[in-house]
Formats: sequence, structure tokens, C-alpha cells
Amino acid sequence: MDKNMETMPKNKQTHFSMVSGKEKEVIMKKLILNTTKNLILILTVVFLLWILISWFDIVAHNDPWRGSHEYMPGNAFSVLVHEYD
Repeated sequence: MDKNMETMPKNKQTHFSMVSGKEKEVIMKKLILNTTKNLILILTVVFLLWILISWFDIVAHNDPWRGSHEYMPGNAFSVLVHEYD
């Protein structure tokens, strides 16, 4: 039994306080891994949405009649090709 378990009152014990040190380490590693994977997934989705929205913006402003080339601020292709102003 863990030393903290012996000194901790019964009503204050949580599931996390009732597991051994090795199990806590495994739980924390899984938590960090899952958080990292989710963060990478979210950033990838946001990046792809930025590219998609920028593509639609370029298509909308590059027609032969208007051809304004006034793209939205932060357009991915403008930022990646030209210096961002």
C-alpha cells in the first residue's frame, strides 16, 4: 500500500491516489501522449482549413471580369509566397 494512502483520510482518496507509482507513471504517459496526438490533429485540421479557405478566396478573386486580387488578410498563399504585410 502507498504511504500516502495510509496518511490520507478515506473520504479524500481518489482513484488516482489509490494506484501505485508505476501505474501513475503509465497513466501520465498515456495522458501526455493522447494530449499531444489531439493537439497535432487539431493543428493539422486548422492548417488544412486555412489552406482550403485561402484557395476559395483566390478562386473568388481571380475571375476574368473582376480580377481584383484583393485577397483576405492572412491568405495562406499570399503569406507563403509574398512577405506578410
